[in-house]
Amino acid sequence: MVQTELTSVDEVQQALFEHAYVADRALATAVFLTLRLRKPLLVEGEAGVGKTQVAKTLAEWLRRPLIRLQCYEGLDVSSSIYEWWLLPPTARARSTMRSSVVASTIG
Repeated sequence: MVQTELTSVDEVQQALFEHAYVADRALATAVFLTLRLRKPLLVEGEAGVGKTQVAKTLAEWLRRPLIRLQCYEGLDVSSSIYEWWLLPPTARARSTMRSSVVASTIG
């Protein structure tokens, strides 16, 4: 079983490092709070800064599926969920198998 009841931001940084991801203090703090509060992690930033990689690393570390939501200006929650549910059940199943940490990009 993966330990998700971490007691410090330093433990998060160490766990990510052990999975080949070097996180700064701000990101480790966000991950720590996400795990502590049991909420999704929404990540925003420019292309190429590592948003998808941190999501993949977290999913691997926590042994959870990865749900990847590609966001763009003007996209709202209801339309993104509606579009996701329009996928054929087999595609939706494949998507769900890949996901639980949410990485989103806006731009």
